[in-house]
Amino acid sequence: MAPNERSLVHELFRLLVEADSDGPVAVGIAPVDSASANSAPVDTAPTEPAPVGAAPVDTPGAGIAPVDSAPAAGELELSVRPLDPTNPLADVLGFTAPSHWVGFGIIAEATPERTWHPSTIGHRRVGAIVTRDGDAVAVLERPLDASIAAGEPSGLLVDICRRALGLRTDAPETTSLKLFARRWLGDVLAVANTHPDPAVGMAFADAAHAGPLSRLVAELVPELAGADPHTMLALGVPEVAHRWPWAILRRMCADAALYLPGLDAFEAAWMDDGVFCRWVLASLPPSGPTLDDLEHLLDPDVFDDVLEIFADLHEAADHDAAADAA
Repeated sequence: MAPNERSLVHELFRLLVEADSDGPVAVGIAPVDSASANSAPVDTAPTEPAPVGAAPVDTPGAGIAPVDSAPAAGELELSVRPLDPTNPLADVLGFTAPSHWVGFGIIAEATPERTWHPSTIGHRRVGAIVTRDGDAVAVLERPLDASIAAGEPSGLLVDICRRALGLRTDAPETTSLKLFARRWLGDVLAVANTHPDPAVGMAFADAAHAGPLSRLVAELVPELAGADPHTMLALGVPEVAHRWPWAILRRMCADAALYLPGLDAFEAAWMDDGVFCRWVLASLPPSGPTLDDLEHLLDPDVFDDVLEIFADLHEAADHDAAADAA
């Protein structure tokens, strides 16, 4: 894409973010001549996803479609579609932009997962647009106008735009060990909330075997059979994550062999490992409130053991990812 065309795409998108809006929208941008040549209605019927790892299929429509096209300044045309205000990014999962679109963007209300650095916090709306050549910018709405943010944007908003254009996202910043640790912490809370004798409280062994994680360790790491709960978690869970990295988990979801809430097989196949990692982790409850609840429910010694194991697993996930990237 020529620099002047890229600048025009950015400016058109900035004006859209600045304009009044009733809610989140997806935006496609195409040259007027190609848009006219491709003026047939976009087929919104879902299509069979490509095998995981294959090149993305360039199929117009798959989950959303432009519904309001109007010529814009210069030689570009906009296609704008409203998104579900309760979960706008989920409304775009599985969508593949028509091949004549030169850019695709999303405008949504500002939330923590849709900001890129501390200076973006406090804005009412944010937008991200990605062009076919992979260039990405973020636009932040201020009280009187909107401006393009400095630096390369990242996060789910940009990830979804990249996948809609068939582009790869950034690699996972952490390993699947973080997923297993956070899911286990949620399972501990669920068991603690339903413990039959709150006066006695949970033992650490009960916490260690909460949910399916201990069964996974027993199945995938049989040499730890009979190990004490601390050893089972400290050694077994990292081994489970090593055998089931993000790529394997995504393939299992795409093959309908594993279900994760809010994500179906088609959407998992449409993703790559980077956006899959970030989407799955963002869908989990934050660990801070979970730990606060556990501190009130568990015996102090049991809570200290849970906190120590969780912190060690959480830290190891980031350390392992950094080592893999080195």
